[in-house]
Amino acid sequence: MPKNVKKRRKSMNNMDVRTLVFRDGDEQFYAKVTNILGGYRYDIDVYNSDHKRWMSTYCDVNYRGLLRGSLRKRTRMTLDKVMLVSKRDFQDNIFDIIHVYNDDEHRQLLRYGHITEIGDDTKDDDGGTSVQIDFSEI
Repeated sequence: MPKNVKKRRKSMNNMDVRTLVFRDGDEQFYAKVTNILGGYRYDIDVYNSDHKRWMSTYCDVNYRGLLRGSLRKRTRMTLDKVMLVSKRDFQDNIFDIIHVYNDDEHRQLLRYGHITEIGDDTKDDDGGTSVQIDFSEI
């Protein structure tokens, strides 16, 4: 190798834009990381698209997500990261993490109405709608 020759780094300008992956069928759900357990295991909060609410708002069941083998070295999971999960047939509370969304894809899912923020739920625990009080009229 010749002397005084430096290696060139690859340019980050040619990064590919990922296509947005939506849920497919009744076996897949959107989820959000609530706790990192280690060993590629996470406590997750599952979004129920039938009720348009996160499961933690009306159910005290703990769900666990396991990161798929090919995603283990490619993704970095943090709290409140949104992902696409698939429910296992033989275990009720365990989901497999299929796809992890970046921040831009998370905003697109919010804009398209596929998910809502956790605090944006409009229904109470009993299923009724919440009452809005306008204090300016009092």
